[in-house]
Amino acid sequence: MGSTVIRFVGLACMFLVSGTLTRSTDDGNTAETLAVRARQLQALWVDGTPRLRLRAELDFLAANGTAAHGQYLVDWISPTRWREEIRSGSYSRVRVHDARGYWQKSELGFQPEVIFEVDQILGIEKLLSTGPDQVFSKVKNHEKNGVREICAEIKWRKSLDRTLCFDQATGNLVGVEYAAADSKNPPQISKIEFSDFRAVGQKRVPFEIRGIRDPKSAIRVKVVDLAPSPGGDDSLLAIPEKSEFWAACNNMREPKLATRVHPNYPADARQKGEQGRVIFYAVIEIDGSVSHLVQIQKARPALDAAAAEAIRHWRYEPAVCDTSPVRTETSIAMDCWIEH
Repeated sequence: MGSTVIRFVGLACMFLVSGTLTRSTDDGNTAETLAVRARQLQALWVDGTPRLRLRAELDFLAANGTAAHGQYLVDWISPTRWREEIRSGSYSRVRVHDARGYWQKSELGFQPEVIFEVDQILGIEKLLSTGPDQVFSKVKNHEKNGVREICAEIKWRKSLDRTLCFDQATGNLVGVEYAAADSKNPPQISKIEFSDFRAVGQKRVPFEIRGIRDPKSAIRVKVVDLAPSPGGDDSLLAIPEKSEFWAACNNMREPKLATRVHPNYPADARQKGEQGRVIFYAVIEIDGSVSHLVQIQKARPALDAAAAEAIRHWRYEPAVCDTSPVRTETSIAMDCWIEH
């Protein structure tokens, strides 16, 4: 579902916590009103949207210059009846949604980091919302490439998480920029850019979205077809064989780390000056334990092992759907660096 970034510094981990302030621009716009307006304009998969079929191309460019391609497909009937599919190379993930959540079938027993990133840049509702330990902060006007924008910050108590920028004329969300970590390592996704807006009913939908990891790598989602879908054939909504059910709801509360075990920075890694980012796929169970831990991005073997051993002993407050604890998939990133 979501992701967590943990700072692994020397002998300990550092965490970011909640913020406090909301300000408005002189014209009366607040961060909250900007987010509500953009959600009304851009959130397509909501109550009231008629039957639609979306087809989009995915392009992945790695920092080493290698490229990969994929497809993103949605068949939409209603908020309680729809299907989405992601394909890339030998990987595919199908989700068939109903009123309680979704049935998921994947070619792997875990989710690659790039798929979490695709979910992130497509998750307009989550991009426009604050988490339980976050608040909207100051709002300011500026101009970019001849377009007047209003930008609003989302903050933790003592640090910036991300900045949302809206087209002043249309109200559309046009960009998201994430703050760098204390380690100075860039976020997995540092920027998201929305462009090529087109009218779809009362909505203005971006037909191109780019997620930028660093100056040399990116993900692009380009819509190639979005049209009313014919009725009468709902066979695509059949529950896939060998699929797994995951609960989901509109008021989902994300899991929150409650008890952590600090990893020890391995002596050999410290002496060699080894640093990097380790990322794991994990499932947070309803009792708060961590299961199905799979490494999906490596740093150095010693750092990888130390991070994994610590995370296995962590405990969370589980995700909650309505009033019930539920299992969730997540990615956990740990930045490993040496303080001087």
